[in-house]
Amino acid sequence: TTDITYSGLFAHDNGSTGIYMNSQGGKVKNCLSTGNGRLASDFGDRGGIGSYQGGNIKIIGNEVYLNGQDNQDADMEISVVGAIAPITIEKNHVHNCIQGCIQIAEGGDGSVVSYNVINGFGSAVSATPSSSGKWGGIRIGGGTGSAKNVRILNNVILGGLQPNTTSHAGIYVSQFDNPGLILKNNIFYNNASKDVFVHSTGITTGIDFSNNIYYKSDFANNWYWKGSDASSLNEWRSISQLDNASLDVNPLFIDPVNYDFHLGVGSPAINNGVYVGLTTDIDNQAIIGNPDIGAYEDQGPDFLPTSMSAIRSGGNRVYVLDAVFNQGGNSLNSIVINYYLSTDNKFSNDDLQLLCSKTQEILSSGQTSSLIRTTCYKPSNVMRSVNYNVLVMDDASNNVVENNEINNVGVAGVVSW
Repeated sequence: TTDITYSGLFAHDNGSTGIYMNSQGGKVKNCLSTGNGRLASDFGDRGGIGSYQGGNIKIIGNEVYLNGQDNQDADMEISVVGAIAPITIEKNHVHNCIQGCIQIAEGGDGSVVSYNVINGFGSAVSATPSSSGKWGGIRIGGGTGSAKNVRILNNVILGGLQPNTTSHAGIYVSQFDNPGLILKNNIFYNNASKDVFVHSTGITTGIDFSNNIYYKSDFANNWYWKGSDASSLNEWRSISQLDNASLDVNPLFIDPVNYDFHLGVGSPAINNGVYVGLTTDIDNQAIIGNPDIGAYEDQGPDFLPTSMSAIRSGGNRVYVLDAVFNQGGNSLNSIVINYYLSTDNKFSNDDLQLLCSKTQEILSSGQTSSLIRTTCYKPSNVMRSVNYNVLVMDDASNNVVENNEINNVGVAGVVSW
């Protein structure tokens, strides 16, 4: 078959792999694959998304998690084996990988793995991995063969659960002939596992690692290069002759506890990547200027209301006190702030707009505006004896492109008449 598209599928609770595509040309996009191959009676590869001897396939924008078993061998969440032409794996959320997350093996030369978030791998506790690196984040080469000239670009790889004494690393490079591997603009964040493992007998001619960020509280045994462990970035550079333009710093995600891996104020990842020919990030936002490191390109300002309060002052007046915090990477020029009455804490088009507004002028990255009181008046169609939340909406006219467009509304208080 050729040029097949699977779009918007929900594959779950199947006995083997949830979605398979073996065509020459095709896409698996915007699908969800979870809970496959989980029963003791299940058989086959038991992964999330797989391809065997396909080629020119794009695996894009999917969510894949919790496939396979933790008490016997299973496949990785996204597994490409024997591909006869390049495969593109991009903009996927691959998480809670019981065994490993992504592999390209026995072919797939020239494949690209880019702008994915890979979160949590190697949680299996009672199974025994069938081969080295099987429970890692991304495995290059495996089974019985290599993968040449693969590019791993702008991924966030975090939450590796295997001990740092094993081969099940954020990136595992196998014992086969894997020349030309490119590893650039990736963030490795708080992995218990090693971040990088390069097998002792692997052929790695022409590989190039640069502009990556490595971060964890303890770098002991964090890298492995052909028989030698490294416990600092400088030691890793010395034994591998790689990563000279990389950093060992906190990338300053906005809210990693709640899985928000956008870049926060002052992130060292902003504008510190290297050009790799890609044009949009995991959110399909344009790459602006010098690329950022990681899966999310900083789009400029990101502001939200803060320090809010609201009181009714007799008659028709409501006093609202609020400020604006710009938590994005760039300055904002000017935004309009409107105020609304809502019967819940979320804005909707049927909320009542208070008769007032204000304008916030230039606000630099990381800056909070002055706290200003605005005098508002209720509209004529307010209902009596109803408790209204007073909503503050920054950039009410939506004139500014932000990193995050859904955090512009806050609740200042409750009023009623």
